[in-house]
Amino acid sequence: MKKVYRDYLKCEINDGMFPCEYLITAKLYDGKEVEGFFDKCFVDKQKGLEVKVVESCGDKTTIIAPQYGFIDFFGNQWIKVVNTDQLTQNPQL
Repeated sequence: MKKVYRDYLKCEINDGMFPCEYLITAKLYDGKEVEGFFDKCFVDKQKGLEVKVVESCGDKTTIIAPQYGFIDFFGNQWIKVVNTDQLTQNPQL
């Protein structure tokens, strides 16, 4: 059984619409950008967005975004594939 662990996704962090959130912009493995609003408790201004890593294969890693996920009208808003080098690679259980 694979271990799921927490890591931080490097991303662009901007103020959200409300004082308790940030607007996060992140790049997927294919170069597309996704955005989402996340509570500040899921964001470290130095490290990025806290995510759960579910699978890593070579240079691609599958993550699960917290809370409501990214804004995505045509796909899964929580599960995304990113380049492995976009993670801080400082795994935490």
